[in-house]
Amino acid sequence: MVPIRSCLWLKFVIAAVLLVSISDLPAISQQPASRIASIDAKRTPVSGTQYPLVRTGTMLGHADPATKLTGVTLYFKPTEAQQADLKTLLAAQVNPAFPGFHKWLTPAQYDARFGLSAADTSRVSQWLSAQGLAVTSVSPTRISFAGDVTHLEAAFQTTINRYQVQGVEHLANATEISLPSAIADVTLGVRHLAEFRPHPRVRVRPHYNYGTTGDHFLAPDDFTTIYDVKALYNAGFTGSGQNLVVVGQSEILASDVDAFRSAAGLTAKDPTLTLVPDSGTAVETKDGDEEESDLDVEWSGAIAKAASINFVYVGNNQNYSVFDALTYAIDNDLAPVLSISYGACEAQWSSSDVSTLTAAFEQANAQGQTIVAASGDNGAADCDEPANANSVVTSAMDGLAVDLPAASPYVTGVGGTEFFGDVSSPGTYWQSSNNSTNGSAISYIPETSWNDTDTTTPSNGLSASGGGKSTLFSKPSWQTGTGVPADGARDVPDVALNASPDHDGYLYCSQGSCTNGFVDGSNQPTVAGGTSFGAPTFSALLTLINQELGSSGQGNINPSLYSLAASTPAAFHDITTGNNEVPCTAGSTDCGSSGRIGYVAGTGYDQVTGLGSVDANELATAFSAAAPTPTLISTTTNLTASTSSISVGTAVTFTATVSPSSGSTVPTGTVQFAVDATNTGAAVTLGADAGSASSAQATFSTTFTTAGSHTITAVYSGSSTDATSTGTLTINATTVTKAFTLSATNATVAQGSSGSSTITVTPAGGYTGTVAYTVTGPATLTNTCFSVGSASVTGAAAVTSTLTINTTEAACATAGRRPIAVASSPGSTRGNGFGFHPEALLGLLLLPFATLRKFRKSGWHGSLLVLSLMTAGVLAVTGCGGGSSSTTIAQAAQGTYTLTVTGTDSTANITNTTTLTLTIN
Repeated sequence: MVPIRSCLWLKFVIAAVLLVSISDLPAISQQPASRIASIDAKRTPVSGTQYPLVRTGTMLGHADPATKLTGVTLYFKPTEAQQADLKTLLAAQVNPAFPGFHKWLTPAQYDARFGLSAADTSRVSQWLSAQGLAVTSVSPTRISFAGDVTHLEAAFQTTINRYQVQGVEHLANATEISLPSAIADVTLGVRHLAEFRPHPRVRVRPHYNYGTTGDHFLAPDDFTTIYDVKALYNAGFTGSGQNLVVVGQSEILASDVDAFRSAAGLTAKDPTLTLVPDSGTAVETKDGDEEESDLDVEWSGAIAKAASINFVYVGNNQNYSVFDALTYAIDNDLAPVLSISYGACEAQWSSSDVSTLTAAFEQANAQGQTIVAASGDNGAADCDEPANANSVVTSAMDGLAVDLPAASPYVTGVGGTEFFGDVSSPGTYWQSSNNSTNGSAISYIPETSWNDTDTTTPSNGLSASGGGKSTLFSKPSWQTGTGVPADGARDVPDVALNASPDHDGYLYCSQGSCTNGFVDGSNQPTVAGGTSFGAPTFSALLTLINQELGSSGQGNINPSLYSLAASTPAAFHDITTGNNEVPCTAGSTDCGSSGRIGYVAGTGYDQVTGLGSVDANELATAFSAAAPTPTLISTTTNLTASTSSISVGTAVTFTATVSPSSGSTVPTGTVQFAVDATNTGAAVTLGADAGSASSAQATFSTTFTTAGSHTITAVYSGSSTDATSTGTLTINATTVTKAFTLSATNATVAQGSSGSSTITVTPAGGYTGTVAYTVTGPATLTNTCFSVGSASVTGAAAVTSTLTINTTEAACATAGRRPIAVASSPGSTRGNGFGFHPEALLGLLLLPFATLRKFRKSGWHGSLLVLSLMTAGVLAVTGCGGGSSSTTIAQAAQGTYTLTVTGTDSTANITNTTTLTLTIN
């Protein structure tokens, strides 16, 4: 771990002194004052609301009046006081010397602090509705609505036409829109009136003779070796518990992600797919969109291999684009890190687009979200972009330009590098064969600037790291250091990672291309490059760093990157060779006598590779060292048992209640339980405490097998805001004899009928098992039998059974009913004295031997039963002489009798009895 130089802390202190404390600012009301007194007929144009490409396109005709556009949105402008408050907040949130460091807002807090009043939004909403437009959502910072071309043209006093731009048809407003002056005064911009989508940055390499060229291709295992990510894995930082958003404008197939992870030796983990509402139907969009989305999802999930990837994308409504997916992820605060591999040169954006996107990026940073974007693939000539994925541009004509959103100071731009150290000695950096996860890189490979513009056949056209100076944004105060130009402009990129599709390209899977590992049915892999790969992989690295820091987000990381480059240079690989120069057409903008435009890499920062590529482990260590030690809220952990009387063999539940010493924030994290200093298993995640609004609880259950004293420990892990704490509880487990007791209700039966009694078995000492019953009565009780099922005791609750008593000889002949055994005198028994019935004798003769064996096992009660049946049979046989017959129904005599019920668990060797009174009327 490298300590931060004292001068860095001095900078922070000076900055803190210069900053005005948020608490010293005039209070910003949670309900801003109204700014719209009334809305009259006076109109004001809203500048910057015409899309720039309309001016260069060919007008094809008026749009169909019935065409409906959804999601058209008016963004509201903050007041000067609100904007000043926001700037101060954003600076404070990333300044470790300031108390507001990393104190993020929620989306609702942001809207309330920097939006319009409810009265103003209501007035604007009512005006839109009066124009025949359907308002779909209202917030303090924007209003969205839908309408057909006819109503939109009337509301905004413009014409909506069809245009052809670079061979593609688009719908767009022909002029700046106009609004009532009261609304125009609070309007920042409008979006979704035009149908223009930015292009993806992926550079797909054509097929070649795979396996015979000697080229190397990056699998995730190679990337993690080269950029020292495996050291983070070994320390336990894999992205577990972290969320990362990737945005796109095409649906993807989960099967491609599954195939990629399988080929890379990663466990299956599908992304969450989120379609932006009202953006249309999910479709697989070609022209590079699906490929871009596939590689972004696959590679972000491969580097942050245990993180949850949320792919947010738009449907087929052409007035929606990837930037709406990005805005949706911000509005809903879906993840601390957002990755985007799309963009367009600054000149192609309307000022309305720039203003509204900038507002979204500021909101993201205020919420703790980091946005990472590709810097572009056309070198220093970002505006000279191919019209589509199948075309190339070989000579720049539009001059020096950089890419937005990477050019925004609220976004981290990622440029491109290319490996060159392995050109002359590949064996130094690559194994001769792949390992089980298709990796073969040995170590970090020295890099140069990515520029394949003049080196590939067939030509990729302009193919180099995007970079240069912005024409829209001035130099941020944090962009300082060796090599940073004194040009007064925001310079891009900030960092860079490998981007060359030719040396060495990235493997990925798209549209079913991976059928056998990373290759298709023709043994060809899908290989690509471009800064498209830098955005998702650097986003993944930040996700790992967030996990190590225990951070809920870092907001704008650019100030930290430039500070760390000065204090901890080992975290960066300074790229000092190469350039992003591309050919330019003589006489075109910025094209000098050399016939090339661009920048050259050098020591420190440069406009080709920024601060350089990164050593992931060193960068994480540097971030950790730079983070101030937080002041944690102390906690207490109280441990309780579900019962005060704990017995051996009986389950008991322990509850750990974690409470903060101050504040109302509920602690988060886990509790590790241990019994007698031995952990009980995995740590348990805290959950809600029903009895408190600020505490949290975790539980575990166990059964003690030994008597005596036992110590239970609960260790709370702590969190980014709460300190750890430990609770202990000593209990005494006692040995309790397992047993059960019986009780039975009395029964009253009419002579010649049946009645019942309820037998209850109550377990004690943790008894569980099966209780079988027998019933005995006095010698005077004849022609009586019973039936009752066994009782199955599975817990601490009492179990009941119904004892049915029959009082006629005929009823007792029914299968399953047992005679009540009687005792004539102590130590002797006799039968019930049943009369002769042939069917009873037949039943006796057919009595299964297995049943007789059961009787033998059941002890003397069983013997009584057998003896009774045999006696009845003998009497019946001897009573057959003379061929006479009788129609008398044998019944039990009226009277009161005491019956004894015996319950036996032969397995546990436990027996108990109870009595009941049988009254026969």
